[in-house]
Amino acid sequence: MSNNNNNNSIINEETDRNSNKSTKTKKTTLNVDYDKGILNLEISEGDILKCISGEIEGIRMIKLRMFHDLVIDRSLSELPFQKFYDCYSTLNNNNLNTKSFLSYLYTNVFQTLSERIKSDFQLICQERQISIRLSELERLLREQPTLANDKRAPPPSTINPDEQIMSQIIDLKMTERERLLTIYQNLLNENKKIKRQETDLEKQKTVLVDQINIKIENIKKLVDLSVSLDS
Repeated sequence: MSNNNNNNSIINEETDRNSNKSTKTKKTTLNVDYDKGILNLEISEGDILKCISGEIEGIRMIKLRMFHDLVIDRSLSELPFQKFYDCYSTLNNNNLNTKSFLSYLYTNVFQTLSERIKSDFQLICQERQISIRLSELERLLREQPTLANDKRAPPPSTINPDEQIMSQIIDLKMTERERLLTIYQNLLNENKKIKRQETDLEKQKTVLVDQINIKIENIKKLVDLSVSLDS
């Protein structure tokens, strides 16, 4: 009987060890840089897969929300209470509780404003599925192979190298052909322009020669007339 109890206890201990091993999940620590330092986030492998699939917010969405919250907090801190108080302190100088009232108003208004802005930003992200889009981006990046310098390699080309080279050669030839055609067309235009100028000059030459011949004829007539008068 005692042997059976010992055997049962050994079996129970082994079962407990196996159950502990199966329930123990591996966690990964993610470092998120932000204004105040580095935030360590522990996330399980299952959650990483959920982040990549878009089921839960991924690290990129967390960074985006933290950056947005930081911008809002910094923007609101540009108007400290003293400036706020200086703007409204003259409302009622006789009331001794003016400063405490303004302090209460300042705290509540700015806190409510900050919460509303962050809430609206969250709604916009949900409506436009920003988290899912960022998770898709993360998934695409993770699918790329890693180089020796721990950087992601560009996506592999599906085009045959020979076809790619031939395509580039064809593009270069087409570009050169277009360039030569442009030069040829410019030369044709220049040639036409020169021919028009030559034609115009020929016309001017003909007109000038005709005018000279007419003048020569007139002078000849005058000379003949003068000779006849002398005789």
